[in-house]
Amino acid sequence: MKRHCPSTSTKNLFSFEIFGLHGKLEVTGLGGSYGTERLAHYAMRPEMGPPDTIIWEYPRPDGSWEAEFGAFVEDVKLARQPAGGLDEARAALRIVERVYEGSSA
Repeated sequence: MKRHCPSTSTKNLFSFEIFGLHGKLEVTGLGGSYGTERLAHYAMRPEMGPPDTIIWEYPRPDGSWEAEFGAFVEDVKLARQPAGGLDEARAALRIVERVYEGSSA
């Protein structure tokens, strides 16, 4: 993963890229002053040249953090197990481990 931390930039920036053998994903923007949320998929062609590109933009405000936190507060109030508990966290980590194992080949 490429990290960039400018100390002289006056523009808010959020960006990260995930590179693979045959392409990359690029995520930019957080809404507001960081720009429109955007996901770009670049697929390399066998003959090289410009990649096949698909871009998805999400111009509306993202209410997911507020919704997730609201659900968590409700779980606490009702003394119930949160939807994203330890079992889900373990399952996600197992997936990450398999991805790492598959990428070292």
